[in-house]
Amino acid sequence: MRSLRRVCLAGALLAAIALAWPAAAQEKGLVALAPKGHRAACDRDMIDTYGSREGAGLSNDFRVSGGEILCQANLALPRFDLFESEFLERTLFEVLTQHGLRLADMRFESGTNFGEEHLLCTVTNLATLVRAFFERVDIHCFDVLKPTSDSLKALMAETLGSLQTNGDLRFRTHALTIALHGHVDGVSAREFLLRHIPYGPSKLGPPIASGGVFYFGAEEDRIMSAITLDLSGAVQDGIFLRIHSVLDGDKLSPRAVPESGQKYLLTALNQLDLRIPTLG
Repeated sequence: MRSLRRVCLAGALLAAIALAWPAAAQEKGLVALAPKGHRAACDRDMIDTYGSREGAGLSNDFRVSGGEILCQANLALPRFDLFESEFLERTLFEVLTQHGLRLADMRFESGTNFGEEHLLCTVTNLATLVRAFFERVDIHCFDVLKPTSDSLKALMAETLGSLQTNGDLRFRTHALTIALHGHVDGVSAREFLLRHIPYGPSKLGPPIASGGVFYFGAEEDRIMSAITLDLSGAVQDGIFLRIHSVLDGDKLSPRAVPESGQKYLLTALNQLDLRIPTLG
């Protein structure tokens, strides 16, 4: 009888704790502060996020509506002789004419200091600008919907590889940023963001959605990387995805930069349960 009484008392105590915990925990900020209708879904998604999502068959197609790609190839040291010979103009012209560049699409841009002066090449049919500075080379595709993935990768690889070979340039790092706006099939932007980023403080106004940035350290040829997830400011009920990585120039050749960037993009999409149909 005493054993049975102890069991009953223990059960009653646990039941009381279970009933009291949600209210007490919420007052102390220990429970996810989300509307009740979303809390259960948020909790399930939190379990999925910190458990094993990979291979769960939850991938959604990400329909890209717009975006841009920027590659900044940073030289180990500034090359003050870059514009003194014809190698720069000749190399860029020979490479970029294969992608539609004309002589009229090349010009020097002056600035108020050495850091601003550069040679600008506009490849209109690929919506891409190539800028050669004393200390870096920028390749900026300002409309990702215009070129194919293969044509843009070829332009980047050939430009950086030719500059390294013909000018004996040594690149210290390559900063690659891919910024995309679009819709996720089968789920609203708000619901998708909640899968990866729970709600924040509850008493600052009605919650609309969540967003955040994830930072990652060195791995393989990357020095660091960061992924931004947010509501899109350009597409209604869309998401904004930004993938930024800094690649070690001593661990990969300039020609390998675009392939490495696409590989990391596909890895990041997979980890976010997304796929871009045109990328496979």
